Amino acid sequence: NNTFDTKWAMFSVMMTYITKGYEENHYIYKPMFNTDLSIYKGFMKDCLTLQLYVSDVFGTNDSHIIGKYGKLKETIFDEFSTSKISLTVRYKFNTTRSKYKGTGAGDSQKNRM
Repeated sequence: NNTFDTKWAMFSVMMTYITKGYEENHYIYKPMFNTDLSIYKGFMKDCLTLQLYVSDVFGTNDSHIIGKYGKLKETIFDEFSTSKISLTVRYKFNTTRSKYKGTGAGDSQKNRM
C-alpha cells in the first residue's frame, strides 16, 4: 500500500500478489495479482469530500485454487474478474466545533488527589 499526499489530492495504490503454492488447506496453482487505485479530495475545509475508487484496475484478480477438506476436494476456477469503479461524495453538516470551554468543576477534586 502506498499513499501519496499532494496539495491537489491524496492518491493511493494498493497492490497484491499471491504466488502459487499452499496456503493452509488450499493450493493456489496460478499466481494472483490485483491493483486498486484511490483518489481522495477534500473541499471547503473537508466539509465536502470526494473519493474515486477503482478496484482490480487490470482485471487480473483471477482465482485458481484447489481446496482440500478431508475427503472433499474442491476446484475453484474464477476468470471473471472485472474492474469496478465507485465514486463516494460526503458532506458533513454542522462541522463547527463547540464553543463550550468548561467551568473547571473538577479542579478541586483533581487538586485534592
